[in-house]
Amino acid sequence: MKYMPKDLSVGIELEMTQCMAPDTTGAVYRGKPLDARASWTFKTDASCGYEVNSPVMRSAEELETELAFIDAWMRNHRVKVDNRCGFHIHIGGLEKLPTEAVIAVTRYFSRYENAFMALVSETRRANGYCKPLEASTRARLQTPSVADIRAIGRFWSDRRYWMNGESLCKHGTLEFRLPEGTNDVDVIRGWINLILTC
Repeated sequence: MKYMPKDLSVGIELEMTQCMAPDTTGAVYRGKPLDARASWTFKTDASCGYEVNSPVMRSAEELETELAFIDAWMRNHRVKVDNRCGFHIHIGGLEKLPTEAVIAVTRYFSRYENAFMALVSETRRANGYCKPLEASTRARLQTPSVADIRAIGRFWSDRRYWMNGESLCKHGTLEFRLPEGTNDVDVIRGWINLILTC
């Protein structure tokens, strides 16, 4: 990646069904550091098996460094995925943008939801962990103004939508849960580029 918008950050969660000789000791909800890189965490995942979470990446250089690390780690640990797995992208730093801009971004993704859904398989579109937005959420996104981005997060009834605004309340990030699970770093990079570009 050669570019990341100023002030924004990216974090990713990669789900997997199999990981060669993973150390699950202490890999509970909050996870444990990967032995090779303390900034990444490894944990068990009830929906598919395992998950690794990245550190917050604030520049294109950091993103490339971390993608190179996780690419090697996935190869070394023979990571496998199936249609139960997803990969989530968190975009942070939104509190530095005008609230109207954050609303505009969520409206954009809402408006083109069908186009984004067309990028994944039918099994992913039918997955209960990345559902299409409810009509009520779409209607709330048309609200002309709100006090802050955390107020936007309250438009969601739960987090299991393909675009999760609830994470604005909890983490200050907008989470995209649509991408299918993958152990291909080029696919990961491509999705991050697409979301940041949009």
